[in-house]
Amino acid sequence: MYHDGRRDRPLLLAESEASLATALELGPEGWKPYIEALDARPEPVLSPEEIAERERLLAKAREAAVMLKAKYGATRVVLFGSLAHQAWFHARSDVDLAVEGIAPEAFSLAWEEAQMLVGRSLDLVRVSAATPAVRRAIARHGRPL
Repeated sequence: MYHDGRRDRPLLLAESEASLATALELGPEGWKPYIEALDARPEPVLSPEEIAERERLLAKAREAAVMLKAKYGATRVVLFGSLAHQAWFHARSDVDLAVEGIAPEAFSLAWEEAQMLVGRSLDLVRVSAATPAVRRAIARHGRPL
């Protein structure tokens, strides 16, 4: 796209746009208005159908946790992500489970069986292999099953 319809010069950003800080450059004070705006937003309201679907998925996640412990030796299973909290849930939410204790050679079979049981896209994450950010999210927002 070009500012004057010609094809020989690219559109230049306006001075104000060119000087915007990135998220990494904002710092605590820069984030403050964004956090305040987020806190002021009303909680999303789920329809009765969405509430029923979330409850169904929660029950399936609990079933998967029981199976992962009994059949694959998981010592810990934690639900995290959008299904873990009603305010984050949406119609396309997948199921995120963090696990400990499953042998590496059994992991792909455990994931496949858990996903079949849940009946929806499932992310099965080994806590030991998770990034630090994912481990923090699991610790802070996860729900042990």
